[in-house]
Amino acid sequence: MTKTIRLALLILLVSACGVGHYSDGYRQGTLIKFSHKGFLNKSWEGQLSLGTMVNAGKGGMAPAVWEFTLRNDPSGYALVGKLDSAMSSEKVVRIYYTQAYLGNYWTNESDYYADSVRVLP
Repeated sequence: MTKTIRLALLILLVSACGVGHYSDGYRQGTLIKFSHKGFLNKSWEGQLSLGTMVNAGKGGMAPAVWEFTLRNDPSGYALVGKLDSAMSSEKVVRIYYTQAYLGNYWTNESDYYADSVRVLP
């Protein structure tokens, strides 16, 4: 019984921290949504249009959209101005990201965390 409780607490702790590096890379496209949202723990969330269309079923097509979040720390806050400027000028951006193995589902919409941003000409 004690081992089960310890295992459950460990799983809860790991999922609460949102730790676990699963993958990294970059996505490139046009920023279509960027907002600061949340009730208790606000986070910056964004959507990037990848410029391609995907089959939406029944003969329909839908734009490919990728969702990401910024970390709630100084590294994430440093990207806010760059992303806001890129969205205002409708520039293409390349977002370098890290995907968390276990995300914070009650604080962020995505488990893709933007690490850096490059605005393309």
